[in-house]
Amino acid sequence: MHGCLHVYPKMASLPLSHPLRSEAPYSQYFSTISEAVQSSSEGDRIVVHPGVYNETVALDKPVQLIGAGPEKVLLVNSSLTVVDVKPSAGDATIANMEIKFDAPEDNPSLRQYCIQVPGGASPNVHNCHFTNTSFCGACVYIHGSGARPRVTHCTIANANNVGVFVDDHAHGYFEHNNIHGNKLAGVWIKNYASPVFRENEVHHGKDVGFFVFQDGQGVLESNDIHSNRIAGIEIKNDANPIIYRCSIHHGSTGGVYVHDRGRGQFIENKIFANTYAGVWITSESNPTLRDNEIFGGLQGGVYFFGGGRGVLENNNIHSNTLAGVQIRTGSDPIIRNNEIHHGLHGGIYVHDSGRGLVEVTRFIRMRWLEFGSLLESACSEAEQDS
Repeated sequence: MHGCLHVYPKMASLPLSHPLRSEAPYSQYFSTISEAVQSSSEGDRIVVHPGVYNETVALDKPVQLIGAGPEKVLLVNSSLTVVDVKPSAGDATIANMEIKFDAPEDNPSLRQYCIQVPGGASPNVHNCHFTNTSFCGACVYIHGSGARPRVTHCTIANANNVGVFVDDHAHGYFEHNNIHGNKLAGVWIKNYASPVFRENEVHHGKDVGFFVFQDGQGVLESNDIHSNRIAGIEIKNDANPIIYRCSIHHGSTGGVYVHDRGRGQFIENKIFANTYAGVWITSESNPTLRDNEIFGGLQGGVYFFGGGRGVLENNNIHSNTLAGVQIRTGSDPIIRNNEIHHGLHGGIYVHDSGRGLVEVTRFIRMRWLEFGSLLESACSEAEQDS
């Protein structure tokens, strides 16, 4: 039978003969979370009462660590990672806490984390608030094959570095989180990591929303990605994620930026109201965009330049201020069965040695249509409707 332990310094300091202790003679009280974890057994519940706990916790057992009470439970440290999950923790639970790494003033670049999840660990993290003042450490760091945390309904905010960093073949499930205000990306995914981010809000970052690079993978599904200072999503260095049914909008620079051999599959997304292009594709990158709606951009819809490639298929590209699609400087995409309409500039604008193959694409109510130096065109249904 699993037990229940309490982290409640005030009660732990009372003698067993005290009336408050005698009312619950079988309850175990501890002054620190670490003491409770050390004394616990597999499956125990550790109830952490409101207060500030200045410590680091090595979570090495599959226990439930639950913050309780009407006031906040703050777990903070300034020298080491605050919650260091061990592979032996299995599917431990951490819930209802505020967890902060507060870097010391004399070493603001100390590389430590709010929570670290290594290969082999799969904790459940629910309803926690994370922030990290270090200029080098992420709030949530997941790394190694077999790392599979489930992070739900958390706030990951205002870090001086990255909000979430998933690295080195790690996985993980992130659902219904609010990731915002981080100085670098809201999320980094690299080195064959393949997490799933579903129905999160990633916004108001001072860099990009998601940065997927160096062979990063994963699935981004139904996320609301908006109001980031650079792009909502950036992909480079052979990274190849799947982005499905996301809203990517109101980026201060652009919506999506794919460069330096980036790939990726963008399916059924809404990309709109970005300051520059909805999608930038450059430098030997080769993504696939299928069944997306790309609209309302303050400049163009999709912009290929610097040798960008890729496939645009069955997209609805409309109401952009500049060209629906622009192709230049050695770029050579395939544009198939799209509808490009109601733009204030060109439908497809090809210039400066741009190339491409255009098939079965329909143009409606464009201000003007310009194929420029397009060398290969197979528009069996290219029409300028009035």
